[in-house]
Amino acid sequence: MEYMFKYDVYGKVENKEIKILELIPIKRRYVIKLKDDEVSSAKQLIDLLNHGTTLQELEKLFAKKETMNNIFVFLKKQYLLANYFGDNHPDDPFARQIEMLDSFNRSSVSTSKLQSDLSQKSVLIIGAGGVGTALSNLLNSCGIGHIFIVDADIIENTNLSRQFLYNRDDVGKPKVEVLSQKLNKRGLGKVTGINAMLTLSNYKDILKDVGNVDLITGMPFPFSSSLNKLYKDILTLGYTMYAIGEHDAGPLFTKSNEIDKVANSIIAKYPATNFLNQRRDNPARHDRHPSFLPEIQITSSLAAAEIVKYFTQITTMNTENAMYSLHSDNYAVSLVKF
Repeated sequence: MEYMFKYDVYGKVENKEIKILELIPIKRRYVIKLKDDEVSSAKQLIDLLNHGTTLQELEKLFAKKETMNNIFVFLKKQYLLANYFGDNHPDDPFARQIEMLDSFNRSSVSTSKLQSDLSQKSVLIIGAGGVGTALSNLLNSCGIGHIFIVDADIIENTNLSRQFLYNRDDVGKPKVEVLSQKLNKRGLGKVTGINAMLTLSNYKDILKDVGNVDLITGMPFPFSSSLNKLYKDILTLGYTMYAIGEHDAGPLFTKSNEIDKVANSIIAKYPATNFLNQRRDNPARHDRHPSFLPEIQITSSLAAAEIVKYFTQITTMNTENAMYSLHSDNYAVSLVKF
């Protein structure tokens, strides 16, 4: 069995002290004071854990200096040592992701179980456009067990530069049909396409068909009156929803009364939002809607990471009561708290 510090945990011996720096999931420092005759053994221990070692090598060290065993036990109790090595699981497509989960995991729960938990989760993605395509690909890649995608559109030429799972041979075909076929070929999780447009008049029927999904996402923050009502109606049924647009990700909603509180908070911080909302409710004859895949990929990646955090609880979500906002001029991401 191998032993090593977790990713982004670093150790060194300096001035008769073991100094441990932990960067994720939160930044912490540990200092262990040493006696003069322990410094040499401590340097050996930290060097072994920085580069990877075996139980046999550690036992040789412990035989020389028992204190090192106590320090080793302390590091294990703080969950600072890796419990999963991807190289030991060459046939597992999620091996590298499980290593990441292990890096964040600070509990006694098996990291492999966290990945297994993801395989038991189900997500409904509303829309198979730029955001929906990117998000479905990311969540499927993360191992979400069952993804439902609802959309009634067909693939057009203007989709090809932003909805990267489609190609020219797919033009004219239903988006959800092509998307589900391509994702299912990967064998990472089940994807079901629903060829319909989810609206206020049919959302109950669609939700009845998909059953008790663990999360609904794919729609932008509900500023428009129709989307506001759709969010509230779905939340009233007991579902959890995660908002995502082309330039923002979050927050997570569990109750309908949260919608207006957050909307008022956003408008108070960014008054220009009112002008955008008016444009949405009264679209021009030629309603311009610029869309750029690199921006979509950034927000979709942020959303997927937050959804994995929500399902596994490996660390606190950043957008449970906040929203990621992407600045198109420099691609900096701000966390807007409510």
